[in-house]
Amino acid sequence: MRLEKISKNKKALSEIISYALLILIAIVIATAVFVWVWKLVDKPEPEKCPDGVSVVIRNFRCPPMAGAAAGTIELTLANQGRFNISGFVVKGSNNPSIKAAISLNPNDLPAKLIKEPTLNDLNILTTKDLGPGDEDSYKFSYSMLTPQSLSKISVVAIRNQSEEWIICTTSLVGQDVSCS
Repeated sequence: MRLEKISKNKKALSEIISYALLILIAIVIATAVFVWVWKLVDKPEPEKCPDGVSVVIRNFRCPPMAGAAAGTIELTLANQGRFNISGFVVKGSNNPSIKAAISLNPNDLPAKLIKEPTLNDLNILTTKDLGPGDEDSYKFSYSMLTPQSLSKISVVAIRNQSEEWIICTTSLVGQDVSCS
């Protein structure tokens, strides 16, 4: 009779432990799901560039390689979209078979262009927005390319929306050029 009493107590103890573990596992899972959902809901959606932002390269000119203008290209950029453009990301390549990936430096600072340090010096911002239908010329240096020649350029528009700089990757335009 005594053996039966001990085994009954052990069975009751194991049931209590199993219920406690079951409740603990449910609390951990509920906490994990809560944190996961909280992170999904709490994140604001990043601002996007509106449809209708379009920049085109109207013209380019490579001055002769003599003098101070050596290693520069003058681009005439036009806004063919419906919104103001605050600046551009201009990149170049000296190999026509690869993507333009090296940032070109503006030549005529501070008269027309400024660099915005918060954008890691990759983006060129105009001192006055380029409105729909407007165009303007900008000079860029490609002297950092080795050899010092330019075969391809790409331009992407930048907008200032709600005091945030938005790079409009959908407005990417490329052009094959021949500057050496």
